[in-house]
Amino acid sequence: MVGSRKVREFMTRGIISVGEDMDIKEASEVLATHNISGAMVVDASNKPIGVISGIDIARTLSGDHTRMKVRDIMSRTIYAVDPDTTLKDAAKVISENRVHRLFVDPDGQGLKKIDRVPLGIITTGDIIRELAKIR
Repeated sequence: MVGSRKVREFMTRGIISVGEDMDIKEASEVLATHNISGAMVVDASNKPIGVISGIDIARTLSGDHTRMKVRDIMSRTIYAVDPDTTLKDAAKVISENRVHRLFVDPDGQGLKKIDRVPLGIITTGDIIRELAKIR
């Protein structure tokens, strides 16, 4: 049963990150280059401090985005789950918190501040792709 399978089986290993001081255009280029919809935001010491998404960037188009930095628009909440979390439980965290990505960290338990680069990431797209295989 797909819902009982573990996040570790479906997560993407390796994290694409952007610096908090990066301007919005540069962050957009990172997302586009890697064909991703969001990235972890790290400080100068590579410590995770937030998340930025394509939606966050799109919202800046009505303002003066040429002067904005990633830190100005990022979400400061990082949701993480343990690699042994089931897909069903990961989907529940995603749904309840209205997020599109969960970082995978050995100490992750839903809402969690993490102080190191996580093992990987699982997104709504990963879950949808796996559910589409059922038949």
